Amino acid sequence: MATSWRSRLYAAAAHRRVGEEDWYRTVADAVEEAPSQAAVANVLHTSQANVSRWAARGRKLQAQWEAGASGNQIQALAEQLGLPPSIGRVMASPYEAALRYSRGQLTRDQVVYLLSSWPYRSWNSRTRGEQDDVLATVNGSFDDLIAAHSAGLLDDDLYDEIADALERKAAAPPPTSDPQTELTEHATVYTTLISLEQPAHARR
Repeated sequence: MATSWRSRLYAAAAHRRVGEEDWYRTVADAVEEAPSQAAVANVLHTSQANVSRWAARGRKLQAQWEAGASGNQIQALAEQLGLPPSIGRVMASPYEAALRYSRGQLTRDQVVYLLSSWPYRSWNSRTRGEQDDVLATVNGSFDDLIAAHSAGLLDDDLYDEIADALERKAAAPPPTSDPQTELTEHATVYTTLISLEQPAHARR
């Protein structure tokens, strides 16, 4: 699937952001384990002031992730797949999961499982812009999966495999112990996904 220069640029920028955030979190973890910030600074050949600033940024990022409504669900999915905490406890969106797959941090089976089980946000949570129009995308919703496919992070076959898995979940009967299942939401986003697909990317 050919991608436009815009899509490639968006993906490269996202790769850079994920790498930077991983760096800040890693420094924060090192500060917790090392005898002192000075020791960390010595290893990195930098000043203690830089280490303190980076660690503070890492702690803030982690706190923001933990405060998210889906954080515990995502971490549970990661643990089921046996992902290391350094990956499982930081994934903030379906798009980021696709990014980490493209970086070789997730296998194909792992990303299929994650993205077919992800607690997607509802499209009803769209906000409004300056002209009082509903914004086109919702971070953490199925929009992320569509964007990841458009950017070339998920190839056509993988995109289809994830959509098929969601379709099967939507068609499965809900558990009798929990009638308010999220499968209804998956059915809705799947139907909308199909309607948004490019004509060249027809369902097989």
